[in-house]
Amino acid sequence: MVVKCNGVEVVYALNDNAAAKGLVAQLPLELEVQPFSSNEITVYPPSKLDVSDSQLAGSGGRGVLAHYEPWGDVVFFHDDFEGNSSLFELGVAESGVGGIEGMRGTATLEAL
Repeated sequence: MVVKCNGVEVVYALNDNAAAKGLVAQLPLELEVQPFSSNEITVYPPSKLDVSDSQLAGSGGRGVLAHYEPWGDVVFFHDDFEGNSSLFELGVAESGVGGIEGMRGTATLEAL
């Protein structure tokens, strides 16, 4: 999946699970990015993601793509984070990770 925002392009390798496949099934999307906390950018896809077979996102760092199930958001981490029992890993950035922190406005999410 590729995320484009403000001239930044981040390419993600997605995991083979229902949540990642559910996100891809909704693409392409144009979503407002929302900085949250000091280490993440979030977007809200229109439909919920099925986490039934998804692995929890353990503590990690820059480039992890995750889904916070209670709120339904997709999270682009640009710094270290602590995992929890509601945070599921969707994939990891293969390129462009340095641009995540500067994402603002509208992001385009597309399948590769």
